[in-house]
Amino acid sequence: MSLGHWNRVGVVLAQNDAYASYYVEALEYAGISCKVVERLDHATFHEFDTLLFCGYGQIPSTLKPDLNRWLAEGNSAVFSGSAWGSELELGLKPPGQHISIGWLENDILSRYWPENCETAKFFGGTSHFSTDSEVLATTTNGDAALTLKRNGKGAAWFFGPHVGQTISFIQFGRSVETDGISAVDGTARLDDGIHRAEDGITLNFETDRITDPRTPTPFFAHAHADRIREIWIRTVIAAMEATGKPFVITWPWPNGADSVAMLTIDCPQADPDTFRTVSRIIGNIGGRPAWMIGHPGLPSDMYRNIRGALQEVGLLLTINSDSDWDPEKAKIQHVSLTRSSSFRHVDAIRAENGRWEGYMQPYDMATRSGARLFVSKGGRQPGAAGFTFGSCIPTAPWKRDGTRYDVFELPYLAFVPGFPDAAAEAILTEVQARNGCFHMAADLRGVCEPGAQSTLHRLILIARQSGLKFVLPSQVAHHQKQRRQLRIAPFLSGEVSGFSATTPNDVEGMNFLIGGVAELEPAINGNPIRGRVVQRFGTNLWTLTIDFESKRTVGVEIRGELLKNAA
Repeated sequence: MSLGHWNRVGVVLAQNDAYASYYVEALEYAGISCKVVERLDHATFHEFDTLLFCGYGQIPSTLKPDLNRWLAEGNSAVFSGSAWGSELELGLKPPGQHISIGWLENDILSRYWPENCETAKFFGGTSHFSTDSEVLATTTNGDAALTLKRNGKGAAWFFGPHVGQTISFIQFGRSVETDGISAVDGTARLDDGIHRAEDGITLNFETDRITDPRTPTPFFAHAHADRIREIWIRTVIAAMEATGKPFVITWPWPNGADSVAMLTIDCPQADPDTFRTVSRIIGNIGGRPAWMIGHPGLPSDMYRNIRGALQEVGLLLTINSDSDWDPEKAKIQHVSLTRSSSFRHVDAIRAENGRWEGYMQPYDMATRSGARLFVSKGGRQPGAAGFTFGSCIPTAPWKRDGTRYDVFELPYLAFVPGFPDAAAEAILTEVQARNGCFHMAADLRGVCEPGAQSTLHRLILIARQSGLKFVLPSQVAHHQKQRRQLRIAPFLSGEVSGFSATTPNDVEGMNFLIGGVAELEPAINGNPIRGRVVQRFGTNLWTLTIDFESKRTVGVEIRGELLKNAA
């Protein structure tokens, strides 16, 4: 049976909405191929099978007949952030209620609600009362936050939280101009005269942390930004399935890994003896770190040892004063480390002592330096441990003009020394549920403090016991960039459907997920392979893993049967 043409996804971003671009970021991380609609008009509804309306927007009244006809024909739409003036089509009662800060909750098990997720905090969006739509999740005050309305052969979903604003507020926080407000219990002091990333956190020390019975130190246990993002992505995938057309997405981690682990260690000064001690500790435990090297660097034999152990180096920016926040100085330090270490790529970067200044200025410095993975955000004090910035996944920062920086950010969740040991399992459980990265950071000399070695040992051990593979910053940055630059072109030839894919550079373990298909007989470049079914995003998807050579096209041919009861 021919699969027909593949699902075409269009994204309509609300005009003059500064946060709408982060919806595209959420789709790119999830591996969903899409096209941003430059101008919403009558032709839009003939071009796409699934349309995503994102942010605080409005559909012109002249296009409402097109929308209704398009839905009735079997297409799908997802509205998020606002109803876009389409309350009638969504089965909602106007007007909606704007929500600056809200909480989602869910009383029923469904494909839309992520695992290990009791509630989820969001910033921005709209809630409504339902008239004749199915309510799938509510805000804590009982208003509808996620709904489904059937329309002829098609369907329309409403997701009230503004996903882009939530990502922007939680993950990127506030501009750091002065000290932040400290935790009243004394577990995290921010008013210390040092500007760090956590001075700009948006989450609340009093309401957004939990306490484990084994430790009196509260910690941020919930990745709220990732939870909100995932609920919306699950909704988008349900909408794609409902069209009855197949689709292909790419999984974030190599070889289809559920989650990964990463270790970065600050080395602010050349201290060969301490380096050797910590290196032996890490070697005995079985970790694989990236050493963040500050100016002027390490002796050449230390770099040879790092390379021989299949580890790598990153740049620890030396910041002595506010005047040092200069992109050109970052580039100079990056070039100096690259040359002295003889590493071809130095991808990881963060500022010494967790320093931060301004809002997007550090990303300008990282981009200018040539690094590709920013690992500077996280809490360095016991009371700021965990998901201080609400996420455990690599995310590309976006500029106000709607363009992205050429660098990814991956926050750390545990900093040694000082990390409250009892928080480890809870944080790791959330990482696995969010399919993220268990990123641990440490200070070279701090690891040698009493108790710090055992803490680091325990963190690495529970990651390994949970089956997490340790990855290096270069692997994360390379894989994320290649999958986002992956060119996918669906094709249909007789009874054979499929897609061709090309990457700019070599990449191993690119994992594809194919949905909307009940039975599958795949072949790569004409050679039959076995596919298997995995559960991702609340549904069953077929999975294939492919290694790519630079600029060489791989053809994936598929014979199969469509899902009869999609979504």
